[in-house]
Amino acid sequence: MKPEEVVTAFVARINAHDPIALSDLMTDDHLFIDALDNRLSGRTAMLAAWRQYFAMVPDYWIRIDALFSSHQSVAAFGRAGGTYAPKAPVDPSHRWEVPAAWRAEVQGDRVTLWQVYADNLPIRRLMGVDKA
Repeated sequence: MKPEEVVTAFVARINAHDPIALSDLMTDDHLFIDALDNRLSGRTAMLAAWRQYFAMVPDYWIRIDALFSSHQSVAAFGRAGGTYAPKAPVDPSHRWEVPAAWRAEVQGDRVTLWQVYADNLPIRRLMGVDKA
């Protein structure tokens, strides 16, 4: 697969909320970097992290509007959103959506780096982390 196809498949697996299939597209040393520069490394750690995230935001989604690549690097631009729902029932007032961008590095048919660029303040406020 071309790097753009790998990233498109990666996003499809995120949107399907399938952490096992998602981890199949990660290298063993996969590195995730969030918008606050927090880092998590390793396929096993990311499998657990995605499971936890999908439990917290069960309808999380990414929509890609533009995709650009150079060699093994891919940049994606679009929107992300979902509903913060750490426990049932889901409260529709806890929906959020933000413009977002992602940078991916691809090795073969797997993602070695997934970096998020987004204003995560809306979900952080719902979580009670930032009240400002």
